[in-house]
Amino acid sequence: MWCCVSPLVFRCLRAFRTLMFTDDTALPTAGCLRDLAPSLVLQHCFSRLPASIKAPAERSGVSPNQYSRWLDQHTAADVTRSVASTLEAARDEVAAAAAADDGQAAVIGLMKQLCGMEV
Repeated sequence: MWCCVSPLVFRCLRAFRTLMFTDDTALPTAGCLRDLAPSLVLQHCFSRLPASIKAPAERSGVSPNQYSRWLDQHTAADVTRSVASTLEAARDEVAAAAAADDGQAAVIGLMKQLCGMEV
């Protein structure tokens, strides 16, 4: 099976596996980030945040299938803008999460950095 996977895809899969097991506080400086698309990292980061901070799909009320199609039909810049507006809409929850936990602060800081927002 692995003989059919391109080196780029294999590197991305390995990097994502590393990302999943990286501690929140170490996430902003994790070497695996360089092998992953920022939009993928941003989507993953929502899984590390409190449930009160809804991911773009949850915020817009679309199904996972609809959101997957939306991701396929839009650019990385569109995804980044969507994440930035989601973080901005949840400004109070984001600030509370960052203040409550160093790990959450690191994840949120990384997300803001990847979105080009003020950290």
